[in-house]
Amino acid sequence: MSRVHVIGEGEEVAARLYPGAEIVRLEDAFPKEPMQAVVVFSVLQRGTYAAAMGMLQGIADRLEEGGEAHVFVPSLDWAARQMMKAQPSPATEFVIYGPQYSGP
Repeated sequence: MSRVHVIGEGEEVAARLYPGAEIVRLEDAFPKEPMQAVVVFSVLQRGTYAAAMGMLQGIADRLEEGGEAHVFVPSLDWAARQMMKAQPSPATEFVIYGPQYSGP
């Protein structure tokens, strides 16, 4: 992926998932061009179910064929299970520690 769009505070997560990719922060609207990858970080839990579904549908509508969407919502249970794995998800520390995580 050469460009990753980010919704929320997920720039660091996007950089870990897609090293070397251009990170584009989305503030108010989706881009008109198809998106290669999207990282939604700690946003969906702040709104209504309808708003979350609208955002997810908007992402699905704008992803290019073969594109990827990564959606993160706080889940300590998921993070704890990831920490027990030999190779946990690169986003695990961000789910546990949030934006104050400074990396390895």
